[in-house]
Amino acid sequence: MPKSFIKICLFFILSCTFLQAQNAFYAEYFFDYDPGQGQGTPIAATEGDSIFTFSADKSDLAAGFHIMYIRGRDDSGRWTHHVLQPFFIPAEEQDTTKAYIVYAEYFFDFDPGLGNGIGMPLTAATNTEGGFSINKSDLKPGFHTFYVRAKDEHNKWTLHIARPFLITTPIEKTLSNIMALEYYFYKEGVPSDTFRVDDFEPGTDLEITFQPDFTNLLHDSTYDFHVYAVDSSGRHSLNFVFGDQIINDIEQDEIASLLPKTLQLKANYPNPFNPSTKITFGLPGIRNVKLVIYDIIGRRVAVLLDKQMSGGYHTVNWDGQNDLGRKVASGLYIYQVSTEQKVLSRKMVLVK
Repeated sequence: MPKSFIKICLFFILSCTFLQAQNAFYAEYFFDYDPGQGQGTPIAATEGDSIFTFSADKSDLAAGFHIMYIRGRDDSGRWTHHVLQPFFIPAEEQDTTKAYIVYAEYFFDFDPGLGNGIGMPLTAATNTEGGFSINKSDLKPGFHTFYVRAKDEHNKWTLHIARPFLITTPIEKTLSNIMALEYYFYKEGVPSDTFRVDDFEPGTDLEITFQPDFTNLLHDSTYDFHVYAVDSSGRHSLNFVFGDQIINDIEQDEIASLLPKTLQLKANYPNPFNPSTKITFGLPGIRNVKLVIYDIIGRRVAVLLDKQMSGGYHTVNWDGQNDLGRKVASGLYIYQVSTEQKVLSRKMVLVK
């Protein structure tokens, strides 16, 4: 069977004009899953090209929806211009002769099967358009994908469309003060530690500038950067996701400037708490570190950490359980972080 190709031009099924960065001379593509930087299928291009078209081999892809990813690398070795494009492969060859569209339907996230989506009003024609309302009331906050497809008079399915969108958590009319920002990095299914920014005056309308902590991230790697606000009631809102953030090489003196100068232990949050709280500490470099919970008379309750860790800020969650996995009683507790050189302690209150 001859290989099947997608022509990357201005066609609706899979259209992409790739704008190349100045002096970029390498680009690659892949489908659905990232094989690793430099492991995609190279795109024929020469140094200095700014716009080019190419053909992509899709012969090994099964019928259904897919996503094509494109990225380029400049002459400094940095990856940039990340592009993604959803497209659909039909289960059988499509007749290019124009036929009347007689039915259209939509669905969210998961395919219920041909003809089992939610029907859309239309007038049968070879080229039809119109407006309609969709019901999103059953969808939870977060990212979703909206799918549309149509069936022609020959019972062939065509005009497949996929569009991602985000549903945010409704914000109450009475706004609470934003007390902190929290953020983390996400790469290939693995989240980083969660970091907290709270050195600002709380308010309902803020502009905040801060330096994220990159010290434990892989250099020359791509991450999704998640950041959200925490209000005075402990609720999380204003969620933002910045995809394809590139962590480039950082010089050693730059890394050192991001590290704390000495061991640090921040106030836990929330405090008082129930059922859990987050404890953040900072290390000036690689250290053997212990994080221990004690009760008010000094008896050890739980050991949360006892290992070597890299320099930077780390956040640990305590769920109010002791070393035996049992819930502890309400009251005042001491959390203590220690290295070979220094010991720091703070108080926190568990309420039930």
